[in-house]
Amino acid sequence: MAQSIVNIAVEGVRLEQRPGFQGYDPLRTVTELRREWGEATESTIASIEEYCAKRPALSAWLDTTGAGNSPTALRLLAAMASDKTIVTNEGAKKYVDALGKNEEYWKGDKLELAKARIAFMIADEK
Repeated sequence: MAQSIVNIAVEGVRLEQRPGFQGYDPLRTVTELRREWGEATESTIASIEEYCAKRPALSAWLDTTGAGNSPTALRLLAAMASDKTIVTNEGAKKYVDALGKNEEYWKGDKLELAKARIAFMIADEK
């Protein structure tokens, strides 16, 4: 499951059309996310940092690869930090089943879209 989440992040980064993990400017990333998250930016970043602090291997990977500066990776981490059950099979299926009534998802909320990507990937795992 962990490898699948890494694969999603890597694919998202590839689609960002930027020069790879090492090419990310942390200030540009925060500016981009601030447009999406607005006033919740600082609290969302704090929740990502808290989530990663409890997972030293993940933190090391993010730091080593530079993925921690990718907007896509941070969106996925924000999704996982906001709903820790999303990375479980049961939690992912529950999330997917409730998507029809999730107004924020249908409005295109980036955090909800990130949660949906994770949930569909995990719910589809055999």
